[in-house]
Amino acid sequence: IYARRVLNKKLHNRIYTLNNAINFNSFNIERHNISKKIRILNIGSFVTKKNQKLAIDILDLLIKEYENVELIFLGEGPTKKSLEQYVKKLNLSKYILFKGNVSNVSHFLKTSNIYLHTANYEPFGLVILEAMAAGLPVISLDGKGNRDIITNEINGYILSDPSPSNFVNKIQNIFSNKKLYEMFSENGKETAKK
Repeated sequence: IYARRVLNKKLHNRIYTLNNAINFNSFNIERHNISKKIRILNIGSFVTKKNQKLAIDILDLLIKEYENVELIFLGEGPTKKSLEQYVKKLNLSKYILFKGNVSNVSHFLKTSNIYLHTANYEPFGLVILEAMAAGLPVISLDGKGNRDIITNEINGYILSDPSPSNFVNKIQNIFSNKKLYEMFSENGKETAKK
């Protein structure tokens, strides 16, 4: 829209929109049945806007309902150290793993069963598409740009209420309802293919 407004009208037929994209085949991996363990994955730089503290608070509440749960963080950044200390303070070290930057992201996508995205602000969120391509149901805080990817209750949940209990409720919904899990998984794959 901006380009059409500022460029000469003769150039309008030469303006193309290129959407952000992933290599779908790199992430469309064979998944096994949902395990009895809830394995939650969060991928992103450890910076304030990624809001990983919310993910820790969600897990802290979730383990009161399910002991067989795990949260895996992939990424590095300036807030990582303080979040590791927060995990120790809450005595959650056996439930939360910090794996750093990894070269085998697809391994973690394959072995997880829910993708949790907690960013306060997200211009787009390619990692959400990667998780969808891998068949993971996505639960995301509304970071504005991810509205272009997630259709609430169709291919995941996009939540405006950042309360941990709201997220725990959605995790329970997905994990206890095989049809819902499969619907989010299949619809997410279709979204990622586009």
